[in-house]
Amino acid sequence: MGPGRYLIADSYRGVVLSFDAATQRAQRWLESPLLARADDKNPLPAANGIRRDGISVLISNSARRTLVRAPLKANGSAGERKLSVAGVVSWPD
Repeated sequence: MGPGRYLIADSYRGVVLSFDAATQRAQRWLESPLLARADDKNPLPAANGIRRDGISVLISNSARRTLVRAPLKANGSAGERKLSVAGVVSWPD
């Protein structure tokens, strides 16, 4: 991602959008079942946290309690995503 470009999670569709501040346009950056909600009745959001980690992007999915890693290609697009860690989120009682 270059200057003025941002990743935005759509927590209920399981999609990450790329937003270009200069053009004011957003486009689908990554869509995957790994980012979607496990159950439509569960009120917890799915993909909702994004962090760049060097040459990868980590995306948390609260509903599935997972972290998904997507390599960041040189052109700014997403590479093949994979489940990085499962069971990472625990909720207080």
